Amino acid sequence: MNHEAEGNLSSVRKYLPIIIVCITGAVISYFIGPVRYVQRIILLIFLWAAATSSFNIISGYGGQVVFGYMMFVGTGAYTTVLLFKFCGVSPWLGIWAGAIMAGVIALIIGLPTLRLRSHYFAVATVAFPLIMSPILNQSGLEEVSIPFTGHGYGSMQFRDMRYYVLIAIALLAIVLIVIRKMEGSRFGFALKAIKQNESAAEGMGIDTYRTKLIALVLSASLGAMMGTV
Repeated sequence: MNHEAEGNLSSVRKYLPIIIVCITGAVISYFIGPVRYVQRIILLIFLWAAATSSFNIISGYGGQVVFGYMMFVGTGAYTTVLLFKFCGVSPWLGIWAGAIMAGVIALIIGLPTLRLRSHYFAVATVAFPLIMSPILNQSGLEEVSIPFTGHGYGSMQFRDMRYYVLIAIALLAIVLIVIRKMEGSRFGFALKAIKQNESAAEGMGIDTYRTKLIALVLSASLGAMMGTV
């Protein structure tokens, strides 16, 4: 029983910093009030914190330099808005569709490029955003207006910016919890080994290609969720 209690206490301590940061952010946002300029700054802080934490999975833990990462964030935004505009799909569902789409794109990109190493992989990641730009321009989707369907929860359109701040805080919490779970897993240790020395990691029996591919897909999917907001 003591061991079980110690385990629960250790688990709480493990996630306590995340809980403190998220609650503190929510409390500050609430007491500041509906001042759009200030709330927008708070929103951007949490969104960028979540996006960079997502990017940290493939780059920080995996040691892979990805120059075109913001394409995945943009994929989440485009997928959600296009589904909302042309199919009437709620952004609450679009946010998950965007995450899946970004994961699929990351898989397609990662399958050939992750066999490259060092700066060769980094340079290869630049090509895909450059390819997508003229495609979007030719299709007339370089600027997509978000249709206003009335303020409400269903359309994720609020007068009070504090609702968006709460969504961003929730997404940041999800990203940080995933990362904290990853850190103590075999997958997390494999990523750290690849970052330190990929050849040595392969010699230890780690499937470096598969590990990097999973990290890229996970990183892209989480980053796409920020793009929706």
